[in-house]
Amino acid sequence: MASTSASRSSGGVSGRIRTAASTLYSDNQSLIAEIRKALNMMKEVAIDLERDNQSQMVKEIENAAVELSGKYEQSTHFSTAIHSVADRYQLGPELTNFKKLFDDEIVNLKANSSSVPENHPIIRQFREAIWESMKKRRNEVLPASFVVCPPLALHIAMG
Repeated sequence: MASTSASRSSGGVSGRIRTAASTLYSDNQSLIAEIRKALNMMKEVAIDLERDNQSQMVKEIENAAVELSGKYEQSTHFSTAIHSVADRYQLGPELTNFKKLFDDEIVNLKANSSSVPENHPIIRQFREAIWESMKKRRNEVLPASFVVCPPLALHIAMG
């Protein structure tokens, strides 16, 4: 009988931990989605600034986007760690040091991650969008003949 109540108790604790972890995971996923929206908004603002030839402001937004993408990556690691720790948790005779479990899991996730904020796919998309905007703006400024074949256009203009 004692073993039955002990197993119920451990199932209850594990269940409550999984429920709490699920709630934290869900809340963190909402935060991750908001960070992604903010990064997309920053990209759109940077494109507008690029069209207005505000390259210094574009660079400042890019730097902020790199920093925010680092936070995005940290949040993703934390979310994965929450899920992983909750899945592996088992009630034991000693108190559980959850901080150490999370820290160890995050260290493992970072070690297995090849992502550096400057090289994150979100930042690559950001830079590509700015580059496309820059190319488009430059093509609009130059006459079509210069874009297609600059030496021929120069020869015609001087001819």
